[in-house]
Amino acid sequence: MKVFDAELWAIGLALEVTIEKRETLQIQGVKTVAVFSDSQAAIRRTAHLEPGPGQRLARRINRGAQALLAHGIKTEIHWVPGHSGIPGNQEADRQSNAARDASGDTAMERPYTSASNMARRISEGRSAVKARWEADKCSKHFSYRLKGKAGTKC
Repeated sequence: MKVFDAELWAIGLALEVTIEKRETLQIQGVKTVAVFSDSQAAIRRTAHLEPGPGQRLARRINRGAQALLAHGIKTEIHWVPGHSGIPGNQEADRQSNAARDASGDTAMERPYTSASNMARRISEGRSAVKARWEADKCSKHFSYRLKGKAGTKC
């Protein structure tokens, strides 16, 4: 998962947890919840639902905010500078790194891959295969060579 998608996922997860705790929040008189992120790109993406990278996650965030609003709780998403000593952000960063370094164990219930991430991975895979093909083509183990073909590197 790309960092951009992970930031959007985390914002959505924060809203899901808030929805689960909405009754307690309502009893305590909470009218607004604030979600903080150090990703300005992710925050900007939550402001619109047009097609593009992160659209599915932005829609998930929008549904969460609408669900909270239906219960009288407004949602605000704020930017906080990353790696600047803010205790909550430092803890979130620590846990994010721990989850990334774990053996595939994450807080996500299901894997998520955005279309742009998948397209990039396919393109990188094609480039890698092409590079291996070009390298093998010039190796002594390559059993079939076209003789006299213009533009060969071998």
